Amino acid sequence: MFVEVGSTEHEWNDPKAISAASEAIWAAATTPVQGIPAVGFGGGHYCNKQSGALRTSGYAFSHIFSKYFFEEYDEDVVRTAFEKTLGEPCHTAVLDWKGIRGSERRLLLETLKGKKVDVVRV
Repeated sequence: MFVEVGSTEHEWNDPKAISAASEAIWAAATTPVQGIPAVGFGGGHYCNKQSGALRTSGYAFSHIFSKYFFEEYDEDVVRTAFEKTLGEPCHTAVLDWKGIRGSERRLLLETLKGKKVDVVRV
């Protein structure tokens, strides 16, 4: 999880902002998530396509791997992400199709093939 309270010392030292962020983190960490369990792949730092899929399609992401993950791709990490997803078994991968280079996308799809994972393109 990534949480940012502003980008200057003024925000970083604002007790109300820190309190709001910490309360939001606690609520997110302790409230059961409703939705379709999914692992996301692709996109930049903020993974906007997965955020949109969360809001519009009801996916509940356990892990999101931005395009930077593919610089040192690790099939075991992908497998573990699906295994470590809590709640229902996770059988859905949401891919920012244009946010993953073709060769890297093929590698990922090969990993997902045969693992009974539904691939959703966003």
